[in-house]
Amino acid sequence: MNEIEFTNCSIKRHIITSKDTHNNYLLFLFIAIWLINSLSVEASDAILQNNKYLNIISPSELRIMLDTGDTELIDVRSTDEFAARHIKEARSVPLSILDLNQICDKTKKIVLQCESGSRSKLAAKKLQALSKDLKIYSLDGGIRNWVEKNYAIVEGIAVNNKLPLNRQVQITAGIIIVLGIVLTQLMSGLFIIIPLFIGCGLIFAGISGWCGMASLLTLMPWN
Repeated sequence: MNEIEFTNCSIKRHIITSKDTHNNYLLFLFIAIWLINSLSVEASDAILQNNKYLNIISPSELRIMLDTGDTELIDVRSTDEFAARHIKEARSVPLSILDLNQICDKTKKIVLQCESGSRSKLAAKKLQALSKDLKIYSLDGGIRNWVEKNYAIVEGIAVNNKLPLNRQVQITAGIIIVLGIVLTQLMSGLFIIIPLFIGCGLIFAGISGWCGMASLLTLMPWN
């Protein structure tokens, strides 16, 4: 009889523990959803506020500006990306080394361009912080948008087989998520917060258009 009671107590304890663990997971999920919702609202407001001070131009506007001769076009991508393909009038100045000394003529309009438009916005903010007198513009959609609008580019040979930034983000996020799940199974259920954090980060990137992981990866030596 005692053994039966002991077994029943153990089962009840196991059920209670399982419920507690399940409740902890739900709590983490609820907190993560609440955080991502709060951050997405703040990010949207911040992006709208920042874009008020950025001069975003279309490929057609850039073409007109280049034809006037009073515009300096700076490609802020890596030198490898520039070598693979670039706009004819562009000059390569990677974002990591961009400063006022890289501007040839500060009286001209400065148009910054990258692959998709994200890095050029960062570059524009960087130059704006260094000087309020410059006339700075960012090409909407980068060289991808330029090509889609059927404007000419200079095509070269890719220097290496470096993965595009979006694929680097996908691989990195996948590795961290799998690692978090493995740690959750082998060590502690608390490690579930790792894949939850990465998942929320990806949702945030999709909502806001800004990806922290991509920003970090652009600083890596291979980029």
